[in-house]
Amino acid sequence: MILYPSNWLYNAGVIGFLRVLESAGENVENFLKDDGSVNIIDFSKKFLSEVNKVNNYEILKLAHNYLIFNFNEIVSEKANSDEEKIKKVWGKLFNTYYRGFFNANTVYLFQPSKKSPALIEQFSNFIKNMLNSNQNSFIKCSFCLTSNYNFSHKNKFTSEHNKIIGASFGEVPNSFWNLGNSSSLNICDFCSFILLNYHLGLIKLSDNSEIFINAPSFKIMWYLNKYARTLYGKQKTKEIREILGISLIEISSRLQPQLSNWTKMNIEVIVKYKDKIDFFSLPYEVIDVLSDRNIASLLNEIGELKILNMVLDGKFNEILKFGERVFRIAIKLKNERGKHEKDFINENVKLKKNKEDLISFSQKLFKLYALIEEKVKMKVLI
Repeated sequence: MILYPSNWLYNAGVIGFLRVLESAGENVENFLKDDGSVNIIDFSKKFLSEVNKVNNYEILKLAHNYLIFNFNEIVSEKANSDEEKIKKVWGKLFNTYYRGFFNANTVYLFQPSKKSPALIEQFSNFIKNMLNSNQNSFIKCSFCLTSNYNFSHKNKFTSEHNKIIGASFGEVPNSFWNLGNSSSLNICDFCSFILLNYHLGLIKLSDNSEIFINAPSFKIMWYLNKYARTLYGKQKTKEIREILGISLIEISSRLQPQLSNWTKMNIEVIVKYKDKIDFFSLPYEVIDVLSDRNIASLLNEIGELKILNMVLDGKFNEILKFGERVFRIAIKLKNERGKHEKDFINENVKLKKNKEDLISFSQKLFKLYALIEEKVKMKVLI
């Protein structure tokens, strides 16, 4: 199975889906290709054939992994068994996140109703059959742009797939996009499942907003979002641009060949807050600077958010001025420094290693400024 980057919603779904596979023990890095695609060898054999038993029901291993990972991610309560975990997460998934895509009534989760099989069986079969050949080749999915996969369940893109931008599944159209059920996009079962992972691709911040870093390559997206998730989890920073900036610094040393000019021009952060979605991006010049391996390495070594913010603001000359002031203070004996000089250092230099060796710190700032100037001038010449 080969997946290619598409719109940001689909991309977030793929990243969320890869997180599910990683939680099941898969080495996701093996699936990420340099051309930006995801290539999962023997997908059906590995993920659509093995089953696990829960409450006397044999459910697809992938369905089981998806539900358990969701429980760990979005449910704050405790549970003692997989059955209990699935019951607790089911309502959140299909009442809160994807309302109506499956019946959210857990009464019928592990027992059939008069008209249909148990919900867990329906869900497992939906995933098991999502790659079946499409019986109507005239229908093309608006997300994967093919007619390859099954069209059997909720095949119009509605608020059941995404409550913010999906069309209304009733007669009233989405008031922003002017989409009604009849005019909505076609979506195959496989892409529907991918979108059911969309929330797992987002990173939740302290103000309850959520972000996703989008790019034209799944390899770039995987590492940028992984670094951002780890970074925010350590509470090093709360600003979106700082999260993106530091993630770019981390990725530049690892994936330098994949950070082409075209890729760097198309990196953006999707910001979701309640029922609003915004887009944030850094100027290309700034991304280009942060993506330089030597600059990124030196910024990482310096480790001061104040310096990073000068780069993010594009105020490169400020780095030189700041370095000069630090150097003038550094060459004085400590007992000769005035109160305002001591206050300046305490307020503007946060890391102990930099405070204890101001001369070395200032030299790093001079080197950083020189590298940035050289980078900018080279771009102008090109």
